[in-house]
Amino acid sequence: MFCNAIFGIFCVTLPMGTSTAAIQNMGMGGVVSVTTPAWYASLGMGTDAPQTLNPAKISKLCVNGSCIAYWRHCAPAQDGKEIDCDFSFVEGATSITAGIIADNQAAMDQGLASVGYLQDRAKPDAAIALSQFVTESPVAQPPVCNPYSDTPPDKGCPVTQPTP
Repeated sequence: MFCNAIFGIFCVTLPMGTSTAAIQNMGMGGVVSVTTPAWYASLGMGTDAPQTLNPAKISKLCVNGSCIAYWRHCAPAQDGKEIDCDFSFVEGATSITAGIIADNQAAMDQGLASVGYLQDRAKPDAAIALSQFVTESPVAQPPVCNPYSDTPPDKGCPVTQPTP
């Protein structure tokens, strides 16, 4: 995959025509919005409110000897006119999100093929297109472990002990 631009852990190949990218700096994190004639992407660049995904409820894609843990959910958008695909990728103890919105399936397919995850940051042209992360979650929200909850953790989440 050829990268026209790299934003955090994501590589973007822009289609012909006019496209724009805007970076919103939120202090300890941010988001990049990429708008093309066919699709729109929102690419996370970190956060000051980290979320740990439940390892028992996410998928893995193994490429070149290493695996990427991720969550994916695609569905018609709330207005029923668009398709919305959301992703969350495990990055250390937290996760980084990405989302693509398109007017139809052909545009979504183009968007998923045009945005890639940088598994090896030193090899941007070896990015893995989001279209290769195919395992679909049946739930619309990423399965997050909450270490600060009063309830017992979900199966698969680490058990944390309160500090005295």
